[in-house]
Amino acid sequence: MHINNIEIGDVTYNNGNKSTVIDICPNTVSIEWSIESIPNFDKTFHTLKDLNKTMKILSVTGDTKNDEVVSEINKEINELFLKYRKHLRVNYPLEYNKFK
Repeated sequence: MHINNIEIGDVTYNNGNKSTVIDICPNTVSIEWSIESIPNFDKTFHTLKDLNKTMKILSVTGDTKNDEVVSEINKEINELFLKYRKHLRVNYPLEYNKFK
């Protein structure tokens, strides 16, 4: 059975949750979902990516552009982001391809 293009077995992913349609009641037109917490690779990826961009800007502007500590933190965050991205591409390619 399906209602408005929603069918039993349809799966959606949102904010670390996997939602699967498990039943559709034809009398009430209500949908029953199974909700499962899953690793939130995309949110973590985008959070690290945003932090990386922010630190990069901080390390080259204003009073902080000559700050060795800020520069070192920027370098470490960049390395961490690249390491995480590579890990996702190699070990979780399907998940990575969903949001890259």
